Amino acid sequence: MGMVYQHFNLFSHLSVMENVTMAPRLVNHMPADEAKELGMRYLRMVGMQERADRPIGQLSGGQKQRVAIARCLAMEPEVVLFDEPTSALDPTMVDEVLAVIRNLVKNGLTCVIVTHEMDFARSVASRVVFLADGGIYEQASPEEFFNAPKGEKTKAFVRRVKLFTYESALHDLDLYTLLAQMRTYCGRYGFSRRAATRVQLVTEELVTFLQELGGAGKVVVQVSYEEKTGRKEFVLRDTVPGGNHLEDTRLDELSSTIVRNCAGEIQYTTENGYNVLSLDVLE
Repeated sequence: MGMVYQHFNLFSHLSVMENVTMAPRLVNHMPADEAKELGMRYLRMVGMQERADRPIGQLSGGQKQRVAIARCLAMEPEVVLFDEPTSALDPTMVDEVLAVIRNLVKNGLTCVIVTHEMDFARSVASRVVFLADGGIYEQASPEEFFNAPKGEKTKAFVRRVKLFTYESALHDLDLYTLLAQMRTYCGRYGFSRRAATRVQLVTEELVTFLQELGGAGKVVVQVSYEEKTGRKEFVLRDTVPGGNHLEDTRLDELSSTIVRNCAGEIQYTTENGYNVLSLDVLE
C-alpha cells in the first residue's frame, strides 16, 4: 500500500529522480541502475521524465504532486491512498494532477481517494463513501450518490448547499436575534435585497404567529441556498399543535397572503413529531 499526501512531503535537498528512487534502493535494496530505470518509467507515466534531474525547489505545485505520485508508484503498491491530493494546489494546477490519477484508475490500479472535487469523484469512482459525524454517513454507487442522495447532510454537500439553522424552545425564541442572524447569512451568500426581504418576512409572519399561539414547543428555522442552482428554500419545523399553520384559521389573512406572495412551491409534511413547512423563496 502506498500513500500520496496533500502537501507532497518530498525531500527538497534531493532531485526529482532521487526522490523517486530512494525507497526502492533503501527499502527494496534495488541496484541504482535498476532503480533509475524504474524511476524513469514512472516519471514518464506522470509526464515528468524531462525534469528527472531538477531540484524539487524548481517545480510548481502540480509538478511536485506528480513527482509524489511517481515516488509512490515506484514501490509498486497494490493500493494507493490519496489524501486530498489537490488541496495544496493552485486551481490552475488541479487538472493536471487529476488527469494522472484518472489514468491510474483507468489502468486498473485500486485507489482510495479523499477529495472535495465532486465532478472528479463522479467520473472516476466505483464506490462513493461520505464521511460525517465521525463515521460513515452514507455510501453508494456514484450514480445513486450524486443523483439520489438519501441523507440530509449528503444532499447539502452534493448540492453545495449553504445552510442557516436557528433552533429554540418557543418560549425562549428571540425573534430579533433570529432576524439579525438571518440578515447576516443572506448578506454572506449574496442574496438579492428582494430575496433577503422575503426570507425575513416569511420568518417574521410565521414565528410571530407561533408565539401568539403560546404554549410549549420547539421551533427550528432553516434557510438553504444551493450554489449550483441558486435555489433558496425556507423550512419551518415545529412541534406546536395545529398541523399546517398556513391552513390554520387563526392565521390572519394578511399574514397568509404575505407568506404566499413570497413563495413559489409550498409543501407541508410531518416528520418525527414535527410539522414541516417548506417553501421556495422567490427572487
